[in-house]
Amino acid sequence: MKEKIYTIPINDAFDSDCECPICEFLRTQEDHLLDYTLGASMMEPDERIISNEKGYCNHHYRLLLHGKNQLSLALILESHIDELCNTLEQNARQDFSASKGLFSKNKILPERLSEMAGQFKNSSHRCVICDKLDAILEKFIENLFFLLKSDPEFERKFYSCKGFCIPHFAILLEGCAKYLKNERQAEVSKKLCKMQAEHIRRIKEDVTWYTKKFDYRYEKEDWKNSRDAVPRACQKLEGYIR
Repeated sequence: MKEKIYTIPINDAFDSDCECPICEFLRTQEDHLLDYTLGASMMEPDERIISNEKGYCNHHYRLLLHGKNQLSLALILESHIDELCNTLEQNARQDFSASKGLFSKNKILPERLSEMAGQFKNSSHRCVICDKLDAILEKFIENLFFLLKSDPEFERKFYSCKGFCIPHFAILLEGCAKYLKNERQAEVSKKLCKMQAEHIRRIKEDVTWYTKKFDYRYEKEDWKNSRDAVPRACQKLEGYIR
């Protein structure tokens, strides 16, 4: 099948020699989003509004801190903190009595304070980049299953990869239920489970051999494919780690 613009990134990801093609795709997309956040997004009013409202998670603040444009990050922080200050000041102006104002007769003080705390807890878990990556991943999975149904060459490539990390394996199982029907659903999910089991076993054997290499009885043996077994195992279990 002739490649289309939305199939190229999928094929590129599955052409890479890695433990999870979906992780590889998301790593590339995350890099683009980090560059965009510290670059072109600064000139987009709609992006600034979203950034002011949501902010970023701990993981993406850490990556942005290691970016090249600290001035852009400072401007992002300035406007986001200003939004947070406005919210806090509005709360501070409320009447904290249990009988009127913010804390009406219908809600006792502890209950309302719990709601307020929840508001800030939810705010701390919101992230512009995470939300965009979630939307990108959803479309990626939809297109992946379209290729799996319509392109025999991609189907061969799919089953020739090294499997997936556990979180993305779970997403693929959900995709089987969502995008496939009847016998095709059963066929793909069975092959997917078999492939995943084989590669989890492969990772386990690499980790086992890695541990044996610290035993004097095996110190003269070849490392085989175990030198990077630990980071690959971590990725296989939880996705790529930066």
